[in-house]
Amino acid sequence: MNFPQFAGKNYDFILFRGIETVKMQGTVPADGVFTLRIPKEYEPYTGMCRWLITGTLEGGGLDMLIPGHDFSVLCYEKIPSENTIIYKNNAEIETLNALFKEQKQIFGKYDAMLHATEAFSEKDPVFSVFKKEYEKQMKDNNVFQKRINERSDYAAKFLRIVNLSRGIGTDINATEEQKAKNIADYISADLDWNALYTSGHWGGIISSWSDIHTLVLNDPQKFAAEVERVGNKISDPTQCRDFAENMTAVVKRSEKNEFINLVIPVIEKLRKAKNL
Repeated sequence: MNFPQFAGKNYDFILFRGIETVKMQGTVPADGVFTLRIPKEYEPYTGMCRWLITGTLEGGGLDMLIPGHDFSVLCYEKIPSENTIIYKNNAEIETLNALFKEQKQIFGKYDAMLHATEAFSEKDPVFSVFKKEYEKQMKDNNVFQKRINERSDYAAKFLRIVNLSRGIGTDINATEEQKAKNIADYISADLDWNALYTSGHWGGIISSWSDIHTLVLNDPQKFAAEVERVGNKISDPTQCRDFAENMTAVVKRSEKNEFINLVIPVIEKLRKAKNL
């Protein structure tokens, strides 16, 4: 790390592991050059981290993607931004920023054309122009989503996780109920739980998944089957234990007996099978 404008500032360096965080602290030296290190027990670490300036009114800091290997960060400005921060040996951050920008453009154009088709009558001469562009954005989104699904890098996985946390599935033209089903199905069938564990969104995604099933889809048998499916898919014992604990908490919090009575026994079965 090379941040000379922050010399003398105290900082927290935070890693994500499920709903827990691993926090390390330090002070930026006079020349602004220092090293953030992953504790050996968590190496190699691939996921998100947070570097925060503490003890000041102005604060500051960065959310960074750690690609599983060493990299460096340089910034000479008092207020870091995407344009003033230079990353070396970390292509994943550039990839992530590019994917976010591309998706934002598609969503922005789609929303604009959707509003335009709703504002004008089909008899209006400009309606067909808006309609054509609206359909193009739907196709562009489908192509984009397919590309994301085919990628194996953490940047693509994290983009999908952030989308899920915002209630965004793979189909932007779906009804609210269809979106809920789309998100729930993706979480149970396609979500990379290893990536989720170090994303900072572990608890939020699990809670949202439970809410979709208990508040929208309302099919306790299906949810129980999906919980079992996911539990069996998670191979890491620590992650599986965290999953079981989080699922137990969110399902009980729903206060819906039909879900509690079906899902909790599945979780207990999982605990016994994997000696959690």
